[in-house]
Amino acid sequence: MVTPGTPEHVLWEADVAAAAMTLKRLQDAGVVVLFRPYHEMNGGWFWWGKKKSFPKLWDALYEELESKHGLRNLIWVWAGDRSTPDAAMYWPDKHPPAIAGSDVYEKDPDSPEFHGGLKSIRALDAKVIFAFTEIGHLPSDAVLEATQPVWVLVWGGGFIDARLSIQQPCDQCNTPEELRAFFRKPRMVSLAELPAGLRAAIAQGRPAESPRRPACPATLLPGG
Repeated sequence: MVTPGTPEHVLWEADVAAAAMTLKRLQDAGVVVLFRPYHEMNGGWFWWGKKKSFPKLWDALYEELESKHGLRNLIWVWAGDRSTPDAAMYWPDKHPPAIAGSDVYEKDPDSPEFHGGLKSIRALDAKVIFAFTEIGHLPSDAVLEATQPVWVLVWGGGFIDARLSIQQPCDQCNTPEELRAFFRKPRMVSLAELPAGLRAAIAQGRPAESPRRPACPATLLPGG
């Protein structure tokens, strides 16, 4: 797939070009995108997982979107599964991410897997911004204090509402009380705490005046 001229590469280029069309529309609308391609690459459940050639795939995608298609609105996010002790094997050679993080699904809110991802990433880039790019059960205050993530993305389905879980009873689902308490923490930024101008832009569904104040992407696409 990363070898130009092969049938796989031709198909991959076509897929990337299709994605670039949508990303270009967002760029034209002044929307900055947190772009997280090929996540959990150290796991074996995606076609790009556990491949030694992963850095070549990441760099090839970067060059297609940035150089060939002229996209400048992407913030590149690299995300491994849990502690990713072999992160060096999957780290890009030419185009390192702006943000790196971990997808963590653990029952224990103090699981060492929360800390392990940060440790693996910091060994490769001491200054890269860290995030919890996907989580199931909520981490503890101690984890948040130790890792200082720029954001925490709580996955949907049963992790937000246990009634939606395909596994019943769900031992990793968050309760409504846990979720409310989590999002009320002083470190969390709510919609009400955003600048008034940004809130108005999101509510009206119009492009912001600069990429630093993007509008909600869903309002800028047909059917959004």
